[in-house]
Amino acid sequence: MYEKILVLFLVLHYTRSALIELSCSDINTFISGQNAVRQLVAEGKVEGLPPAAEMNSVVWDEELAAKAEKWAASYPKSVDPDQTIPSHRFSVSQSISVFLSNDLNYQMDFEKLQIMWFNEHENYTYGPFTQETISPSHPPVGDFVQMIWSDSVYLGCAMSENIEDELKKIYIVCEYGPSANVLGQLPYKAGKASNKLLCATDENRCENPSAKKCYE
Repeated sequence: MYEKILVLFLVLHYTRSALIELSCSDINTFISGQNAVRQLVAEGKVEGLPPAAEMNSVVWDEELAAKAEKWAASYPKSVDPDQTIPSHRFSVSQSISVFLSNDLNYQMDFEKLQIMWFNEHENYTYGPFTQETISPSHPPVGDFVQMIWSDSVYLGCAMSENIEDELKKIYIVCEYGPSANVLGQLPYKAGKASNKLLCATDENRCENPSAKKCYE
């Protein structure tokens, strides 16, 4: 009798976990979304923020995407304390978002995700990044500040899913390099609106900012 109960429990307790490969459409949505927000700041069109005198664009980075995949595969509850990458080109910073749904067929909308990050600007006052800014008592601003951190010109993201019984959890991890949200530093240089994004990598990458596989 006890064996039958145990077997029944194992059958009913369903779990599935997987790392979900991002499509070129997904990757392009991340890149275009980040650069669209930076363009708004460059034009001085984000309410409450001064225009950017200089604002760099972002491009996709395979090494950062690989790091994001590794962390997403762990179904994380917090950011990765390791801010290094194998090449040691620069330190990195990270954004994590977790979504829960009872709809097991729910598909992540990356445009809405970035709108959610952008909306954090309502809680943000331009100035040097401080410890108070990342305090649990402070309204969230970290994801937005990373989006507009001009020196962070490389981006890599990943997604994983965990389904347990009737609950689906989606984990989104994005890595920025060089690191954003550096204490005591400003996200960008304010001044007369530049109205354009600068290329801080090489021109070919800025003209083709997506993943390599998207150009093959």
